[in-house]
Amino acid sequence: MHNVDDAMLKMLSIYRHEFLNYLQVVAGLAQLNKTERLMAYIRKVSEEVQQFGRLAGCGDPRLALIIYEAFFQGTTENLVLQVRGDFPLINDEVLATLSSMLMQFNTQLSNGIQSTLAVSLDAGERPCLRIQIIEGPDLFTSIVLSTEERGIISYEINEAKKEITIALG
Repeated sequence: MHNVDDAMLKMLSIYRHEFLNYLQVVAGLAQLNKTERLMAYIRKVSEEVQQFGRLAGCGDPRLALIIYEAFFQGTTENLVLQVRGDFPLINDEVLATLSSMLMQFNTQLSNGIQSTLAVSLDAGERPCLRIQIIEGPDLFTSIVLSTEERGIISYEINEAKKEITIALG
């Protein structure tokens, strides 16, 4: 698990790398005089940068990094992110267990399963992460936690909505 400073530095490094990649594509499209594709790309990239900014500003950079690594590495085309409020620093054990859960979920997504996801971080009275599969199969029922992990984190699966809510506080 990263400490707060390391997680913040890694998020900044990721942002810098992504931003430079975007600029390279913009420069290439501009050189080729592909103005229509350029404008569509700029709109797409603007939304991705806004989502990254919302995530980075969630309050706990370690949480932001876990979410980024689980959902943003690769494509963000089929992901809608909402962040409400500022999270306090979250317990290390909770973050480690959350990371384990999300990596299992991500492994299923990386097996070529096409899904559209809504990811919501809510720092309200009961801080939580909510993931809903808008399009695609239910992937939550195969998440396996050890007995020890189940004592650290609580979650609820709503099969009808294809949604999981994970308590973070």
